[in-house]
Amino acid sequence: MKKYLALLLCLLILLLTGCDTQGRIAMEQDLNIAVGSYPLTMDAQMTSDAGSAQYLDPMCGRLFRLDPEKGYVPELAESFELSEDGCTYTFHLREGIRYANGEPIDAGDFVDAFRRIADPLTASSAIYIVQDLFRLKNVDQVNDGTMEPDRLGVYEQNDQTLVIELEQPCPYLPYVLAMEPCSPYNRAFAANCGKDYATSPETLLSSGPFYVDRYEPMAMQVHYTKNPYYIDADKVKLQGITLRQVSNTQQAIMSYQAGESDLVSTGGEYAALSQNDPCFLQASGGFLFYIGGNYVSCEAWQNRNIRMALSFALDRESVVKDYLRAGYKPATRLVPTGFCVEGNGNDFAADPAQYSASCAYDPERAGECWKKGLEELGVSNLKLEFLTTSTNQQLMEILKDQWEKTLPGFTLDVRLVSSAQFFDLKNKGEYELYLLGWGADYPDPNAFFSIFESHSPENDSKYANADFDRLLQEASLETDSEKRFSILHQAEDVFMDDLGAIPFYVKGGAFLISESVKGVSPHFSGLNLQFSFAEKEAES
Repeated sequence: MKKYLALLLCLLILLLTGCDTQGRIAMEQDLNIAVGSYPLTMDAQMTSDAGSAQYLDPMCGRLFRLDPEKGYVPELAESFELSEDGCTYTFHLREGIRYANGEPIDAGDFVDAFRRIADPLTASSAIYIVQDLFRLKNVDQVNDGTMEPDRLGVYEQNDQTLVIELEQPCPYLPYVLAMEPCSPYNRAFAANCGKDYATSPETLLSSGPFYVDRYEPMAMQVHYTKNPYYIDADKVKLQGITLRQVSNTQQAIMSYQAGESDLVSTGGEYAALSQNDPCFLQASGGFLFYIGGNYVSCEAWQNRNIRMALSFALDRESVVKDYLRAGYKPATRLVPTGFCVEGNGNDFAADPAQYSASCAYDPERAGECWKKGLEELGVSNLKLEFLTTSTNQQLMEILKDQWEKTLPGFTLDVRLVSSAQFFDLKNKGEYELYLLGWGADYPDPNAFFSIFESHSPENDSKYANADFDRLLQEASLETDSEKRFSILHQAEDVFMDDLGAIPFYVKGGAFLISESVKGVSPHFSGLNLQFSFAEKEAES
C-alpha cells in the first residue's frame, strides 16, 4: 500500500510539474506590452482615437493590413479592381474567412460596418473616415438623414464581392481601409448582445489574429488569445498578448526592467538614456506639431512678415536636442521626412532643408521680418497670447525665451489650460496663437494638407489660400500617380511660401523591446508598433 501511495504521489508531482511547465511556456509565448492609455471603447465602428485603435488592432481583421516594407497587403481581401475613373473599387474576399466564433465573414458584414458608421443614429466618431479621408458616395445625405443608409455607396455583389463607390478618386484608399473602424461588423451578433455589445469578452467578436478573453477595466488591462479561425493563423506565432496601461514613462521603464513587460514606449530623458541600448528602437514620425494662429481675429498673425519672423526666431534644433530629445525631430516643412514614399520610390519630403526660406533658424532675418511686420501693423511692440495645454509649460518657457530675446518689443503671454479646455477654446476660435499636434491616419501628403483647406472642418485657424485649395482639388481628381504627386509638391510650395502655419517638430516613437521578441515593426505614424505577427523566444 505504501508503494502504491508513493507511486501515486510521484505521478501527481509529475502531472503538476507538467502543468506548471506548460503554463510557464504559455506565459513565455505571451507578449506583454505596457501602454500609456486605456481604450475609450472596444467598438471598432465607434472609435476615432489612437489609444483605442492599438487595443482593437489585434482583434480586427480588415480588407488590408499595413506592412512596413510593402505599405499595405491584402488581409481579408484577396484582390481588387479599380474603375477607370478611380471612383469604384470592387473587392474580392478570400475564401474561408471567419470570425473567432467560427461564423463566416461575408461582404455584407463590411456593408453593415460602413452603414453603421454613416448612420446618424449611431453618432459614430469614425464618420470622418468615410466623409473626409475618402468620400463615400452619398455619405453626407445619409449622415444628415435625408437618405436611408442603404443608399450609401457600398454594397455586396455577392457573399465574396464587395463594391465601394466614391464621389472622387482616393488613391490611398487601401491604407484607410486598414484602419480598425473598417473591419467587418456582424449585425446579428451585435443585436443579440444589445446594449452590452463590445463591453466584455462575451460581447466582443474578433475577425483578426487574436480574440479578447479578458477585458479588465479595473486592472487596466486586456488579454488576447490566438484566434484559431483567423485566415492566416499559421503566420501568428504568439499564443497571447497582454496590453496593460501604465500611468507614466517611469512606471513603464520599471516594468520593463523587472521583466514584466516585453515592449514599452519611452521618451524624453528616459529615451535619451536608452539610446545606446541594443533593445532601443527609434521610429520616424508621422505626428506633426505646428504653431497656428487665428486668421479671423488676430491682425498680427494675418501679417506674413510677423509669421516669418516667428519662424526664423525658432531654434527647432536646440528644442529637440536639449528638451524633447529621442523620438523627436525638427519640423521644417508640412510633410515630415521619411513619412511618405512616392510611386517612384522617392521620399516625398527627402530634403528637410527645402523650405529654409521660411523655416531656417536665422535671428538676423527674423529681426528684419519683425521690423517690417511692425511697420506694416503701425506698432512699435506686440503682445500675443499663446494657448496650449498645461503639459507644455516647460516647452513654452523655452519658446517664450527664444522669441522675446530675438524679437525686440515682443511679449508672449502663455495661457496654460487643460486638454479639454484647449480643444474647446480652439474650436471656438478663442485664441491668438496655439500649438497643435496632428497625427496622420494614412501615409500620404494629403493627410497633412487637407487640414488646411479652407473648407476643412479641421481648419480652425481659418487659413485660406485659393491656389492651395485649387491644387488640392486638382490632386484629388488626378488618377496618374506621378502627376498627382507633382501637384501635391506644388501645393506644399504654396503653403510654405505663404507659411500658413509654422512647422515646429515631429514626434516619432521611442521604444524598448526585449531581445527575446522578434518581428515587431513601427506603424507608419511612428507612435505605435505592429506586434500581432511578432515572435517571442521562450527562455531556456
